[in-house]
Amino acid sequence: MNTLTILGRTLLLAAALFVGAGLSGNVRTAEAGFDTCRGDPVVTLSDGTVMDVSVDVGTAASNVRYVLYRIHTPKGVALTSVTYTPLLDFQGKEYLVQVQDMRPGIYGTDATVWTTTKGVSVAQTTTGLVRYDTISGYSGDILRVRWSQGSGIVDALDGFAY
Repeated sequence: MNTLTILGRTLLLAAALFVGAGLSGNVRTAEAGFDTCRGDPVVTLSDGTVMDVSVDVGTAASNVRYVLYRIHTPKGVALTSVTYTPLLDFQGKEYLVQVQDMRPGIYGTDATVWTTTKGVSVAQTTTGLVRYDTISGYSGDILRVRWSQGSGIVDALDGFAY
């Protein structure tokens, strides 16, 4: 074979792989532009714990379908109040549920953001118990933070063994 034929076949294979990856939907893309938005509910618990759970989304609020926050608390600790940021484009898109599934002294938050386009960057920051932690991902990912009153972060990514 001559060099031109080998080069042509290599380019054809590379193009086929690139198109195949794009059609499979597994390629994450970033949205261009400067639009960002933020949801920021503040949660108060019956044991006096106050958590500020924020999500920074790499697109305009009009492109956010909905945001689901899960507040994980020890058994017997109730959610007493939730205050949402008064952002017009976020109204009716934020949902918060409490799950009493943690050991005493362990708390956690999960945030999942669904947007109109795939691959939008999302970061979740939880501030509580005099510390904060940020987890980053993409729309549709569950962004999970766990911490203990005594020792700080338990494990920011693993949702088990608490």
